[in-house]
Amino acid sequence: MDGFRIDVAHGLAKDPELPDLAGHDGSAQPFWDRDEVHDIYRAWRKVADEYPGDRAFVAEAWTDTPERLAAYLRPDGLHTAFNFECLMANWDAKDLRAVVDDTFAMLRTVGAPATLLRREHPALSDGSLTWLDAPAGVLALRRDPGFVCVANLSAEPYQLPEHTSVLLTSGPVANNRLAPDQAAWLAV
Repeated sequence: MDGFRIDVAHGLAKDPELPDLAGHDGSAQPFWDRDEVHDIYRAWRKVADEYPGDRAFVAEAWTDTPERLAAYLRPDGLHTAFNFECLMANWDAKDLRAVVDDTFAMLRTVGAPATLLRREHPALSDGSLTWLDAPAGVLALRRDPGFVCVANLSAEPYQLPEHTSVLLTSGPVANNRLAPDQAAWLAV
Protein backbone atom coordinates (compact mmCIF):
# COMPACT_ATOMS: atom_id res chain seq x y z
CA MET A 1 0.00 0.00 0.00
CA ASP A 2 1.22 3.49 -0.80
CA GLY A 3 0.62 6.42 1.46
CA PHE A 4 1.57 9.77 2.85
CA ARG A 5 2.62 10.62 6.39
CA ILE A 6 1.53 14.12 7.31
CA ASP A 7 3.75 15.54 10.05
CA VAL A 8 2.28 18.34 12.15
CA ALA A 9 -1.11 17.58 10.63
CA HIS A 10 -2.73 19.70 13.32
CA GLY A 11 -0.90 22.82 12.12
CA LEU A 12 -2.15 23.43 8.57
CA ALA A 13 -4.79 26.01 9.55
CA LYS A 14 -4.22 29.17 11.56
CA ASP A 15 -6.44 31.94 12.88
CA PRO A 16 -6.30 34.54 10.07
CA GLU A 17 -5.82 37.31 12.66
CA LEU A 18 -2.62 35.60 13.94
CA PRO A 19 -3.27 36.76 17.52
CA ASP A 20 -0.50 37.00 20.10
CA LEU A 21 -0.64 34.10 22.54
CA ALA A 22 0.12 36.45 25.43
CA GLY A 23 -3.27 37.12 26.92
CA HIS A 24 -4.93 34.32 24.95
CA ASP A 25 -8.21 33.56 26.71
CA GLY A 26 -7.93 29.75 26.47
CA SER A 27 -10.62 29.36 23.83
CA ALA A 28 -9.87 27.47 20.60
CA GLN A 29 -6.14 27.36 19.98
CA PRO A 30 -5.32 29.93 17.25
CA PHE A 31 -2.36 28.08 15.72
CA TRP A 32 -3.11 24.34 15.74
CA ASP A 33 -5.86 21.72 15.81
CA ARG A 34 -8.37 24.12 14.32
CA ASP A 35 -11.57 22.82 12.77
CA GLU A 36 -10.63 24.37 9.41
CA VAL A 37 -7.83 21.80 8.98
CA HIS A 38 -10.44 19.14 8.24
CA ASP A 39 -11.57 21.00 5.10
CA ILE A 40 -8.01 20.61 3.79
CA TYR A 41 -7.98 16.87 4.47
CA ARG A 42 -11.40 16.37 2.88
CA ALA A 43 -10.06 18.02 -0.29
CA TRP A 44 -6.90 15.86 -0.24
CA ARG A 45 -8.96 12.69 0.31
CA LYS A 46 -11.25 13.56 -2.59
CA VAL A 47 -8.24 13.82 -4.92
CA ALA A 48 -6.63 10.62 -3.58
CA ASP A 49 -9.87 8.66 -3.97
CA GLU A 50 -10.04 9.58 -7.68
CA TYR A 51 -7.04 7.33 -8.43
CA PRO A 52 -7.06 3.52 -8.58
CA GLY A 53 -5.22 1.45 -6.00
CA ASP A 54 -4.91 1.56 -2.26
CA ARG A 55 -3.25 4.41 -0.41
CA ALA A 56 -3.46 5.87 3.07
CA PHE A 57 -2.96 9.22 4.77
CA VAL A 58 -1.28 8.88 8.18
CA ALA A 59 -1.34 11.96 10.39
CA GLU A 60 0.93 12.90 13.25
CA ALA A 61 -1.41 15.27 15.08
CA TRP A 62 -1.06 16.78 18.53
CA THR A 63 -4.45 17.11 20.18
CA ASP A 64 -5.68 17.67 23.72
CA THR A 65 -8.17 14.79 23.81
CA PRO A 66 -8.84 11.46 22.09
CA GLU A 67 -12.04 13.01 20.71
CA ARG A 68 -10.03 15.72 18.92
CA LEU A 69 -7.65 13.09 17.50
CA ALA A 70 -10.60 10.98 16.31
CA ALA A 71 -11.92 14.00 14.38
CA TYR A 72 -9.02 13.53 11.94
CA LEU A 73 -10.29 10.00 11.16
CA ARG A 74 -13.30 10.29 8.93
CA PRO A 75 -14.42 8.34 5.88
CA ASP A 76 -13.81 11.53 3.87
CA GLY A 77 -10.68 12.54 5.81
CA LEU A 78 -7.51 10.83 6.96
CA HIS A 79 -7.15 7.06 7.26
CA THR A 80 -5.24 6.97 10.56
CA ALA A 81 -3.51 9.27 13.02
CA PHE A 82 -1.27 9.19 16.05
CA ASN A 83 -0.39 11.70 18.73
CA PHE A 84 3.42 11.51 18.92
CA GLU A 85 3.42 13.75 21.99
CA CYS A 86 1.79 10.92 23.95
CA LEU A 87 4.52 8.46 22.94
CA MET A 88 7.42 10.85 23.74
CA ALA A 89 6.25 11.84 27.19
CA ASN A 90 7.33 9.91 30.27
CA TRP A 91 4.66 7.26 29.84
CA ASP A 92 3.99 4.01 31.54
CA ALA A 93 2.32 1.05 29.84
CA LYS A 94 -0.93 1.47 31.79
CA ASP A 95 -1.36 5.08 30.65
CA LEU A 96 -0.45 4.27 27.04
CA ARG A 97 -2.87 1.35 27.00
CA ALA A 98 -5.60 3.74 28.18
CA VAL A 99 -4.80 6.00 25.20
CA VAL A 100 -5.06 3.04 22.81
CA ASP A 101 -8.35 1.92 24.40
CA ASP A 102 -9.76 5.45 24.10
CA THR A 103 -8.64 5.68 20.47
CA PHE A 104 -10.35 2.38 19.57
CA ALA A 105 -13.50 3.62 21.31
CA MET A 106 -13.37 6.90 19.36
CA LEU A 107 -12.84 5.07 16.07
CA ARG A 108 -15.99 3.05 16.70
CA THR A 109 -17.87 6.24 17.61
CA VAL A 110 -16.95 8.21 14.48
CA GLY A 111 -17.18 5.21 12.18
CA ALA A 112 -13.69 5.70 10.73
CA PRO A 113 -12.15 2.79 8.82
CA ALA A 114 -9.56 0.75 10.81
CA THR A 115 -7.48 0.07 7.50
CA LEU A 116 -8.34 -1.42 4.14
CA LEU A 117 -7.77 -4.82 5.78
CA ARG A 118 -10.94 -4.40 7.83
CA ARG A 119 -13.09 -5.74 5.01
CA GLU A 120 -11.07 -8.95 4.96
CA HIS A 121 -10.76 -9.54 8.72
CA PRO A 122 -13.87 -9.40 10.91
CA ALA A 123 -11.82 -8.67 14.06
CA LEU A 124 -10.83 -5.30 12.60
CA SER A 125 -14.39 -4.00 12.47
CA ASP A 126 -15.72 -5.26 15.78
CA GLY A 127 -14.86 -7.72 18.48
CA SER A 128 -13.63 -7.96 22.01
CA LEU A 129 -10.21 -6.51 22.81
CA THR A 130 -7.85 -8.32 25.17
CA TRP A 131 -4.45 -7.05 26.29
CA LEU A 132 -1.79 -9.76 26.08
CA ASP A 133 1.06 -10.20 28.54
CA ALA A 134 4.19 -8.54 27.18
CA PRO A 135 7.45 -7.20 28.61
CA ALA A 136 7.92 -3.53 29.50
CA GLY A 137 7.93 -1.37 26.38
CA VAL A 138 5.86 -3.80 24.29
CA LEU A 139 2.12 -3.46 23.75
CA ALA A 140 0.23 -6.50 22.46
CA LEU A 141 -3.50 -6.80 21.98
CA ARG A 142 -5.84 -9.42 20.54
CA ARG A 143 -9.20 -8.91 18.87
CA ASP A 144 -11.33 -11.90 18.14
CA PRO A 145 -11.70 -13.56 15.81
CA GLY A 146 -8.09 -13.95 14.78
CA PHE A 147 -6.16 -10.68 15.02
CA VAL A 148 -3.15 -9.57 17.11
CA CYS A 149 -1.38 -6.21 17.05
CA VAL A 150 2.09 -5.78 18.58
CA ALA A 151 3.96 -2.48 19.02
CA ASN A 152 7.56 -2.73 20.16
CA LEU A 153 8.45 0.54 21.88
CA SER A 154 11.42 -1.04 23.68
CA ALA A 155 15.10 -1.00 22.74
CA GLU A 156 15.24 -4.78 22.16
CA PRO A 157 13.79 -7.02 19.41
CA TYR A 158 10.61 -8.82 20.45
CA GLN A 159 9.68 -12.39 19.52
CA LEU A 160 6.28 -12.25 17.82
CA PRO A 161 3.52 -14.43 19.26
CA GLU A 162 2.33 -17.47 17.34
CA HIS A 163 0.45 -16.44 14.18
CA THR A 164 -0.69 -17.78 10.82
CA SER A 165 0.37 -14.76 8.74
CA VAL A 166 1.70 -11.22 8.94
CA LEU A 167 -0.92 -8.78 7.66
CA LEU A 168 0.98 -5.51 7.93
CA THR A 169 4.21 -4.24 9.49
CA SER A 170 5.86 -0.87 9.88
CA GLY A 171 9.21 -2.42 8.96
CA PRO A 172 10.90 -5.72 8.18
CA VAL A 173 10.45 -8.72 10.48
CA ALA A 174 13.54 -10.94 10.67
CA ASN A 175 13.50 -14.40 12.26
CA ASN A 176 9.99 -13.73 13.56
CA ARG A 177 11.34 -10.89 15.72
CA LEU A 178 9.92 -7.38 15.71
CA ALA A 179 12.62 -4.70 15.75
CA PRO A 180 12.50 -1.77 18.20
CA ASP A 181 10.12 1.05 17.24
CA GLN A 182 8.14 -1.22 14.91
CA ALA A 183 4.60 -2.59 14.88
CA ALA A 184 2.98 -5.64 13.31
CA TRP A 185 -0.59 -6.78 12.60
CA LEU A 186 -0.92 -10.53 12.68
CA ALA A 187 -3.58 -13.09 11.73
CA VAL A 188 -3.85 -15.82 14.38
